[in-house]
Amino acid sequence: MDKRIRIRIAVVIPRGDEILLVRHVKGDRQYWLIPGGGLDWGETIEDCAKREIKEETNLDVKIIKLLFISESVSKEDERHLINLTFLGKALNPEDEIKVLDDDRIVEARFVPVKDLDKIEIHPPIAPFIARVFRDEFRGNTLFLGNLWSYSFR
Repeated sequence: MDKRIRIRIAVVIPRGDEILLVRHVKGDRQYWLIPGGGLDWGETIEDCAKREIKEETNLDVKIIKLLFISESVSKEDERHLINLTFLGKALNPEDEIKVLDDDRIVEARFVPVKDLDKIEIHPPIAPFIARVFRDEFRGNTLFLGNLWSYSFR
């Protein structure tokens, strides 16, 4: 088992009262994620965000600020993931949203924030996303802790 820590960069891209999400399929499971992915060795966080968002949604993105940090630590299968979630802005919002280069993603679309509690989203950060839209952070970054106990069951 590879015991390295994986760092995932995700970007919240709002449009009105909606947020851009991607739907993943793994075997017989389906769930939604904020677009993003793993940081490669030697890659900056900003470059990772730009690459992953382009691959998963066809959008070019600008990072605005760090919203929250969380972890997913599983003792059972020895996985450790650190999630850095940023607020971003689409630089080409008029372009078609489509998945360019990820076989696990079957859909990318804007979802109303009010509907986030009706879908399975990983890690389980829907309440925190809603707070972003209500502007409750006021510039503060939150540490959400280990969310594994709720994720990937």
